[in-house]
Amino acid sequence: LFWLTIATVAIIIWWSYKPNYTVSTPPKSSINPQAS
Repeated sequence: LFWLTIATVAIIIWWSYKPNYTVSTPPKSSINPQAS
């Protein structure tokens, strides 16, 4: 079950660094909308 937590965190981080992360408009986008 521990690997599941790591996988979830990794996916969240990977999704945040995705080029189209602005489409899902995460909380970070409101702070740095042009952050690439």
